Amino acid sequence: MRDLAAQYGATFAPLITWQLFKRPFTVHSLGGAHLAEAPERGVVSTEGEVFHYPGLHVADGSVIPTAIGFHPVMTISAVAERIAEAVVHGFSSHSRSAS
Repeated sequence: MRDLAAQYGATFAPLITWQLFKRPFTVHSLGGAHLAEAPERGVVSTEGEVFHYPGLHVADGSVIPTAIGFHPVMTISAVAERIAEAVVHGFSSHSRSAS
């Protein structure tokens, strides 16, 4: 990595977690496609459907707007299950807003 960084004129900076613990870490990515009630405030509806793209759903940690505490796996799972139920039962923010 140092050589690759040098080829591009960059400086290699190892992660602090690697420097401290000498082992890889993974994280739950949160917040890339926020749940919201309107497209001006987020990317997906409360049913997980992407605004302006009927039938396209997001059901992972990216719909959660920010860190929520100790370990988000249960919250991510619950939100994903709720979105799956919406898909199975045909709930859609697009059909709701069209009425």
